[in-house]
Amino acid sequence: MDEQQARMDPGEQEVGGVGQGMEPRPLTLSRRSVVLAGLGLMLGGCATSGSTDRLAGRLPGVPWDADRTVPSAGGPAAAAAAPSPGNAGGAAVSIPGIQPRAAWSAGPPRMNAINPMAPIRWITIHHDGMSFRGRTMAQARTRLQQIQSFHQNTRNWADIGYHFAIDPQGVVWQGRELRWQGAHVGGANEGNVGVMLLGNFEEQGPTLSQVASLQRMVVTLQQRFRVPQSGVRTHREWPSASTECPGRQLQARVQDLRREHRFG
Repeated sequence: MDEQQARMDPGEQEVGGVGQGMEPRPLTLSRRSVVLAGLGLMLGGCATSGSTDRLAGRLPGVPWDADRTVPSAGGPAAAAAAPSPGNAGGAAVSIPGIQPRAAWSAGPPRMNAINPMAPIRWITIHHDGMSFRGRTMAQARTRLQQIQSFHQNTRNWADIGYHFAIDPQGVVWQGRELRWQGAHVGGANEGNVGVMLLGNFEEQGPTLSQVASLQRMVVTLQQRFRVPQSGVRTHREWPSASTECPGRQLQARVQDLRREHRFG
């Protein structure tokens, strides 16, 4: 299944508290099934609000919204403002201070399954949906490699779905290059930049460093591509999405940033 055909399924202080974990149902699993289930949980990402069968002994269906055809006129993508001059997709974009793909040994994208980025009109905020408390760059690199591998080898996507990732130390990593359309909001990936924070913010709080880097990253993108505040959404705020992403605690921090006029 390629990206266009993929099915949309339903030491540092943390900001916010820790929620209750889900109690798994009793299961009898083989050793191999347990390993696969653990991998699926680790790479879950943007879990849908109706997803409760998380220990099914198999890799789950895509738990974040995959690439789909942009909706017809009247849908969220059609409602976007016209792109600003100079905001053309398809060109290489360099943003200072970002760890490049080479820093986490990213594999190459599959060029036969990737689409050029349309003029950028939206920025969407995500979490990856799995608890992560790593404090080293090596741990962040490993997580990004695992996500890319899952997206490419299990979902058969062209590349990691998100354009940027922010680890608990506030380090920003380049995911999919901005010249290429991402795979992170079902039905609305055209002209949409995906910014993902490592962690599950239903169960943990984003760190102060993550929130600060998110704010700076969003403002940088807004200024570079002339995206108004109305063009900045969380995943759950898309009408096409049925998801808890980016988790209640990150959602609350985004609402704080808006209330404080911290976005452009």
